[in-house]
Amino acid sequence: MLRLASKDTFVARLGGDEFGFIMEGSRKDILVFANSLCEALRAPFELREITVDVSASCGVAFYEAEFQSAKDMFECADYALYQAKLHHNGRAVLFSHEHRTAMRTSHNINQALRSPGVSAELYLAYQPIVDVDTRRITCFEALARWKSPLLGDVPPSKFIAAAEASPLINKLTLVLLKCLLRDMAEWPADARASFNLSARNLSSPDTMLQIIAVIQMSGIDPKRIDFEVTETTLMIDFDSALRSLTLLRNLGCGISLDDFGTGHSSLSYINKLPLDKIKIDRSFVLAGADDLKTREIVNTIASLGNKLGLACVAEGVETKEQLRLMQDCGCSLMQGYYFARPMMAEQVIHLVRAQDATFLPPASPLLKSA
Repeated sequence: MLRLASKDTFVARLGGDEFGFIMEGSRKDILVFANSLCEALRAPFELREITVDVSASCGVAFYEAEFQSAKDMFECADYALYQAKLHHNGRAVLFSHEHRTAMRTSHNINQALRSPGVSAELYLAYQPIVDVDTRRITCFEALARWKSPLLGDVPPSKFIAAAEASPLINKLTLVLLKCLLRDMAEWPADARASFNLSARNLSSPDTMLQIIAVIQMSGIDPKRIDFEVTETTLMIDFDSALRSLTLLRNLGCGISLDDFGTGHSSLSYINKLPLDKIKIDRSFVLAGADDLKTREIVNTIASLGNKLGLACVAEGVETKEQLRLMQDCGCSLMQGYYFARPMMAEQVIHLVRAQDATFLPPASPLLKSA
């Protein structure tokens, strides 16, 4: 950094692998500098007898009159860095007006999530994963829901994203996991469920130990639980993710890679992970009907899963045409509105006991959404 920066640039180590810099210049010049820094760190490093590949992301914030302190500016740069890691890994991201709006929304949501009664406001809805060859439900994905007395029904895309920007996500994960285990205690013993984990969960040894303890104390067989992670989540800290997922696999839980095909992980990483299942992102399902290349990609993913001994789930199946298309591509496990919308835990009991209900249309009262 010092080699690339001008003599007027102030550089500091913030802790661990994070560094900061303060400098003057136009938005264009500073973004050029920040991206050149990311590019320089992307080059292989020769250390004795080994070569090491690393990458860096950068968040940039410019001083604004409304800042009341240096802390405000730092928090904006830190938010931009988080967005860079999440969506533009290996690049620089400039803090924007959209980021400020998202930060304010995130702040309001975070405040509400910290209220003493939030545990009673959170609950789970469940969407089945169906084997179309046997016409049986194989698993239910647990989907977080929140009805706040202050904010109303908050979409999971907003409150999960807000919580993931801080260690608060670890608290939420434990609350929702306990909710899942309570629900599963009322289900038939052969009913399985999948549960999503975030990057912060996987990088926190304390949280992972708490997750394991909660499962062990619940009396629920760990073999009935799959944990889902996304490619993006894994790439934030692959080594920590691998350690955490291995712990869960050793406990007996299944591991699923969600949104497959939308991230940037290499096949070598996938081969290293203790995976049981690949979930093909809904974007491939939606585009497959009109695009031959997309169908070939799905064929390739299904073939890859078969060769690696991994089950493949097609997400977002909404029509009979999409169902047939995914079958032709080699997928028998599917999830989407064609089979059922997310439902309450009591409805899961009914569906498991009446498996013929899986192919009823979404308008059926048995498959009322949640």
